Amino acid sequence: MSESNGRRRWSAAEKLRIVMAGVQAGDIAELCRREGVSPTQYYGWKKQLLAAAGRRSGRWRPWASRRGVTTAATRGDLQAARRAKLAEARRRRRETSLKLRSPTLPYPDPEGVP
Repeated sequence: MSESNGRRRWSAAEKLRIVMAGVQAGDIAELCRREGVSPTQYYGWKKQLLAAAGRRSGRWRPWASRRGVTTAATRGDLQAARRAKLAEARRRRRETSLKLRSPTLPYPDPEGVP
């Protein structure tokens, strides 16, 4: 680690060492305190490491990962799900607007027939 202008610069080897220590140890908060790294920075480095490893193996799909949970979904599956969700929302809006436009009389039918 080198410091210039008040910012610390971590070498790739140091980042890798810290991330691998966190993967093996499991207690990230303690590791970050000991190394002088914020947990947010640690998780950023870990994400970069996993992305680089995935790109090299050909298995990295950024659209299939959400909140740390990787699914087997493909981009096409997610796009189809979004289209279906949007179509359902449009259908509900249409039904609601038709209900609001249905003719209702503010007074009873003059002929007495409901």
